[in-house]
Formats: sequence, C-alpha cells, structure tokens
Amino acid sequence: AKSGDGHNTPMFLVTSAAAVGHAAPDRAIIVSRHGVRRQFPSSAFNFSLYAPGKHFDTSDEAWGAGGEGMGVLTQHGYAAVQRMGAYQSGRYASLLSAADGGCADGAAFVYCEENMPRDEKTAEAFFKGLGCALPPLHSEGVEYLIDQGSKPRGENGQCALGTQAQVEGRVGGSVDGYLRLYKPLLAKLSELLGCCAKSLCPAGMESCSLEDLPGSWDAAHWYTTFSGPIYAGKYFAEWIELTMLNGMDFAWGKLSVEEVMELSAFVTQYRAFEFDLLAARPFGSALLSHIAASLTQWESGQREPALAHDPSPRLVYYAAHDTNLLYLAELLGLKWLSHGYQPNHTPPGGALVFEAFGPANPANPLDEWQIALYFDIQTPLQIRELTVLSDDDPATTPSRVPVTIPGCSTKAEDDPHAPLLCPLSTFTRLVRQAVQPECITPPDLRAFAKGRTATIFDTMPGAGYFTAGVFLAFVSVAVWVAAERHAGGGVLVVVKEKGETVSLVSVPDHSRAV
Repeated sequence: AKSGDGHNTPMFLVTSAAAVGHAAPDRAIIVSRHGVRRQFPSSAFNFSLYAPGKHFDTSDEAWGAGGEGMGVLTQHGYAAVQRMGAYQSGRYASLLSAADGGCADGAAFVYCEENMPRDEKTAEAFFKGLGCALPPLHSEGVEYLIDQGSKPRGENGQCALGTQAQVEGRVGGSVDGYLRLYKPLLAKLSELLGCCAKSLCPAGMESCSLEDLPGSWDAAHWYTTFSGPIYAGKYFAEWIELTMLNGMDFAWGKLSVEEVMELSAFVTQYRAFEFDLLAARPFGSALLSHIAASLTQWESGQREPALAHDPSPRLVYYAAHDTNLLYLAELLGLKWLSHGYQPNHTPPGGALVFEAFGPANPANPLDEWQIALYFDIQTPLQIRELTVLSDDDPATTPSRVPVTIPGCSTKAEDDPHAPLLCPLSTFTRLVRQAVQPECITPPDLRAFAKGRTATIFDTMPGAGYFTAGVFLAFVSVAVWVAAERHAGGGVLVVVKEKGETVSLVSVPDHSRAV
C-alpha cells in the first residue's frame, strides 16, 4: 500500500491487531520455506505404469508457475505467502515501522541463495504482504547456510549424508519394516492411482500394488535414500498435496482435503529417512550457528564478524527450504503439530520464527535476552482458498504452534498468555553442543560455533584441526625457549599435544659444556 506521500505503508495498519497475543518482541528471525511450487518431474516413475490412464502434468503452464522470474513457485503460492505476510504485519509493526508510519530503511535483512528464484519471490511476496519493499537480498556465502546436503562439506569432504548402514540403523533396522505400519495408507494410495501395471510387478506376480514393489538404496541422488513403496508414496502424496494447495483439481475428485493430508504422512516419514540428525549435523550446523550469532549480536550490540548484517536490522529473514527447517528441528530436538498437518510437517510457506525479548521487555522476567520459538503456517484450506487472514474467526486464523527448545524453554505458570522463553545464554550453549564446527565452511562462523574469535589459521587447510589454542601454545613455546636461552637454562622442549593441551618439559643444556 502507498500513503499519500508515496511511502510504503505497512499492511499492519489495516489488519487485525489481535495477531499480537502478548507483548511484542524486540527482534525476530524468520526461517521460511518457499511457497507452493509445482511438482518436479520424476525420472524414477513412469506415470503410465504407476497410474495407468491418469494424467500428470509438470509444466509451468499447468501449475501457473515460471512467469516473471518465478522459477517453480506458482502464482497461487506467491499470493498465499503475501496473505501470510499481511497477517504477520500485525505482529511485527514495532519492528518495521518508521517514525513517519512507513517501513524504516534497514529495519529488515534478507538472506537468500543465489539463483534460487522460488526463494527470492517468496521473500518478495512476504514483504509485499508486510507492506514493505523487499530489502536488498544478501546471497554471498548463503549456499553454506541454506544448505540442503547436495554435496559434501568439510576440508576433506568428510561431512556427508549418512551411508545405507547408518540410515538403516537410525530408522530401526530396515525401511521395509515401515511397510507394515503404512500398509493401510499404501493400499489407499495404490487404489487411487490404479497401481500397478504388470511390468512393475516382481517376477511371478500377475498383479501387484504399491506395497509389493521392490526397494533399494539409492546412492546416486542426494534427495533420495531408498526407492520402493515408501518413496513412491511420498512422491505421489506430495503431488496430490501440492495440487490441492495450489487451488487445482486434486486426487481425481476422490479425496477430501483431510484425506489428502492423511496421505502426506508419506512425505513426513520419508523426510525423516532423508533429513534426520545424520544429515542435520553436516548440513544444518552453519544455519543454526548463524541464527545464534544473529541473536547474540542483538544482545551485545556489537558487530559479529560471522554475519553480513550489523545489529541494526530488527527482523532477519532466511529464504529457505523444508530441508533447512527439518535440520534445525533435528539439531535442537524440536517438535510441532500444526493445524491440519502431520507432525513436524514443513508445508510450503511454513516458517520457524525466533522472537527475541530484551531485558526491558515486559514479557521477559529475566535480566538477559530470551527467545520464544514458533512454527507458523496457514491451514491447508487457507492456502488453497487464499483466505484473507485475521483473528476474527478460527477459520481465518493461521496456525501458530509454540515450540519447546528442550533443556531451555520455560513458561510463567501464572500467565496463560506468556510465551515459552529460552535464555539466550542457554540457547547459545545448546547450539554449540549440537553443531559440528568442522562442517561449517565460513571461518568466522566456524569460530563462532566453537565459541572463539577466528584467526588467520581458520582460513588455512587443516583449519579444523590446527586451532588457535595450538597456535598460541607454539608462540608460548618460542617465547619460553628464547627466555631459557637468554638465562642459560635448558633448551630441550617436549611438546605433547592432546586436543589443544600442550605440555612443556625443560632439561638442562649440557651442550654448552662440550
């Protein structure tokens, strides 16, 4: 919206003030998945064999995607994110507004990966909903933050996705065991698709369904762990979910919205196979450390070298993916159940929101900064129908789930509206315990994750092992040797390194007598 003097006028001036359920935060971080996209074509599934006679179209035209630099983001998905931005403006008015009532320059900062148009356009839609111009996008080095796991990290490529044995050990022994748990849903999806053509069936079977199909470990694709029934369930359930959310005809008219979301259990389960703690530590450590650095920078008011933004922005937005949200959840042990969705589902437009409260904030009873964490998302029907969001009616109110950070979050028992608060000092300690610093590429961010300041040796090969502590120890040795020589004392030095501990042993210098 535009005011009479041409400034951007935040949408929070025309949306429900009831979006604020407690004292407004002093700062906020939003880590958002992009909006609804079209389904990707598949090289694994011949639709004519899995769903004989059914029509599948992955073109931009069919989905309303691809125009005006949208990438795979659909126009419908863009509009839904804009609706959510308008609603969220009611929460974050105090963070974005300028003295003249417009959006303050520099009030927000956006991290967005380069050459990722669906992320960029999602950020644009969100800020348009807020009533603000999209801030300049920062993309330098963001590939290390919004990292989905497509290639190994670490100095020797040691930070990688789990092996077959590791993944099987994490899921309970065998993915095939999940066929028993998902047998009713597989049968329902198989009947809906009309699966399967005889050529897909194992040898000796005249007919078969999804649950009969063989599976195997897929080492060729980073976004796939095991092929087979569960992966087929994930792909086709996601297809049906995306068409429903995109306002299209879905499931050939045979399922309700609730039944579609029931099938999305395949999506969340398969994501749990792919993007659990085995993947989160190598590929989520950088983003989580970056978030913690942003929060501590606000507390100190001092510029943090690991960040591209200074302490002045009051809202930091990461244009991210479902993968990144799941990595954060795994590292911190987070759980949520949004209205209309499966547990820990990360739907298009969903976001983890870190709200920060300074010591002077009436919602914060402590003398240090605290954070509250939420998972925010529109309901499936709100996304499908592009509902104008407000708190006037449950049908128009988006889902907001307070999320506990285990080992940190507590709530005042005498105030039902109080947020679940986590002291920032405790949060930072938990982050440093959870992350894997050697998998963090930017030197300053790796140093922050270790709890120290970066040195020139963090930029050198072997930086993960040749640490500042060892460097200082060698400097100490050099000074000590010089002093010993000057005093005529011992010069033989034994340095025993264990981690970063250095022991020195002095013996007399008998060579002087020779």
